Amino acid sequence: MWCKLGSLLVLCLSCVACTNNYVLTGGPDKTALGPAGSGQFFELGACGACFMGEPDQVFAVPANFAQINSYRLSSLDGGYYHKSGQCDCFVGEVWMYFNSNKQPYPNGNPESVRVEGKGFDTPSSSGFGEVVPTVQEDCLRYYRATRMWEKKEGTENWVQLGKQINTGSWVGGSCNIGSPMAVTHAPSSTNQARRLRVAVKLLLRETAQKAAVETIQLPPK
Repeated sequence: MWCKLGSLLVLCLSCVACTNNYVLTGGPDKTALGPAGSGQFFELGACGACFMGEPDQVFAVPANFAQINSYRLSSLDGGYYHKSGQCDCFVGEVWMYFNSNKQPYPNGNPESVRVEGKGFDTPSSSGFGEVVPTVQEDCLRYYRATRMWEKKEGTENWVQLGKQINTGSWVGGSCNIGSPMAVTHAPSSTNQARRLRVAVKLLLRETAQKAAVETIQLPPK
């Protein structure tokens, strides 16, 4: 895995706040992965090419989404890591139309949904569908990369909304993998879909695991 990660584009960027980030450390003759400090850091370019091509799965948010409350797109396994091309992440899209989630509550609010990129049914987690490893070795070799783009109605280009890389840390006998990257996705202003694309890669012990894109109903205002 390290050879594959080392080949990715490295950028010196300011990033949204996140925990347990991979960063490049060491001099020009020796580069290693180490813990991130505060402020600016060198971020790996994981999932950076996944705005190209077709998504693996799509969810169009219906008008009565509040009755569903949540919906998950998820990979069957880690096979996405071995896809042909430059994108080695699971890619899910959430589509919002002008009438998506228009009837969540009697007062009509909120209409937006929360979309998260995360793992699903991670090995050694506490039960089916859980995401936090309970074995220390699994925790210390946990790696999750997430990137999100939006394409608004009537436009041709994807606009990147953000990116996040999380690793596991073992503290006090339990694993901390940090919070999933999430954005609030609003309905379209026209009959064309406003598309949110989420790319997720999850590695455990350098082996790809199930990844997921989850759409969640926001609480009433």
